[in-house]
Amino acid sequence: MSSLGTRLRALAQQSGGSAQSVPSDSGSTEDIGTDVQQRLRRSMLSRAHPPTVKATTGSDRLAKAVGGTPIGPSLIRLETRHPRIRGHGHQNLAGEREAAAYLGHPHASSGGRIVFFDTETTGLAGGTGTVVFMVGLAWFDGPDLLLRQYLMSGFGGEPGLLQAVTEDLEQAGLLVSFNGKSFDVTQLETRYRLASLPSPLRRPEHLDLLFHVRRMFARRWPNCRLSTVEPMLLGFQRHNDLPGSMAPTAWLNWLRMGHTDMLREVAEHNRWDLVSLAALLPAIDARYRGTDSDTYCADVDHARTATWLASIHGDHSALEYLQRHRDNLDLSAQHELARTARRIGDWSLAVDIWQELARQSDGLAIEQLAKYFEHRLHDYRTALTWVDTLLTLERDIEAHRRRHRRLLHKCASCSG
Repeated sequence: MSSLGTRLRALAQQSGGSAQSVPSDSGSTEDIGTDVQQRLRRSMLSRAHPPTVKATTGSDRLAKAVGGTPIGPSLIRLETRHPRIRGHGHQNLAGEREAAAYLGHPHASSGGRIVFFDTETTGLAGGTGTVVFMVGLAWFDGPDLLLRQYLMSGFGGEPGLLQAVTEDLEQAGLLVSFNGKSFDVTQLETRYRLASLPSPLRRPEHLDLLFHVRRMFARRWPNCRLSTVEPMLLGFQRHNDLPGSMAPTAWLNWLRMGHTDMLREVAEHNRWDLVSLAALLPAIDARYRGTDSDTYCADVDHARTATWLASIHGDHSALEYLQRHRDNLDLSAQHELARTARRIGDWSLAVDIWQELARQSDGLAIEQLAKYFEHRLHDYRTALTWVDTLLTLERDIEAHRRRHRRLLHKCASCSG
């Protein structure tokens, strides 16, 4: 039976390496040749990561296929421009700083670039196993929207990608994304953390437009995905677009088989995401301000929109907004208009709305009228009349019965 040294010497010779460092039968087995160790390590790594296209020639070929330029080991940069004047769908690309300020970021929007931000990853589950293989950034540069994308042609491109993104975000005052707070930023910060690099994503303020879309349209639209927002809000329809869910498959097909077609489509998909972000910012601003001229105002959840406006810009802004859309207000928005009018002391408007709703047998409006006449005008008999009406609609509510007994007592006291 051969010794361990003999077997290792034979293995080294079969692999084409030198056997000189392998100990003889009588030597120590602690001085195993480094050549054999290195080959064993490479074998283990190749099993952990399936063979990929060669880094240098692969990057050049992929760069040519997607229209980019190799800028480092396994890293490609793509740059395109989208003129402001072209717009996006029926939405123009103007007023981004004013829009950002109105959406609650006045200091960030005036103190640096407004950078639109989107990523493509190897999955949606998150965690350390999810790789961000493409980062798309865009900002306005003179008359154009400059779109800059970084694409990894292999795992070795990650350090360069992270460094490039850090440099591009040095002048950023505001990040604008769509679901970026929940996903894109989280995934990219994980990659920075694993690379022991400081994240540049924590310094700029972050405006996630998904929150505004949900506030305005979640109760009106089937969903608030960007693919729904684009035709509904921007009038933009993609054709032959690769779904974002196919991005992981596209990158893995490149790594394993060298296929470039789907990655070219992923880059195009990412570019449209960035342009849509740049158009969505002023589009949302226009709906808040009421300066839009399209027909989508009826889709807006006016009550929730007004609540947000009141929290950022005060009750007068919310009142102005609701008054502007009064003909299109649903029941909850009409109540919000009445509450807002009451808060700023416009009792005439509040009572006018409550009386209009009371004629439609709205219990909440009738209750508000009863409170108004009892506590504001001290007109107990009129208040009692409204409570009588309320009890015919909501007889089983104890609070209404207590109010009725209290008003009967007050009316009796006044008569006495």
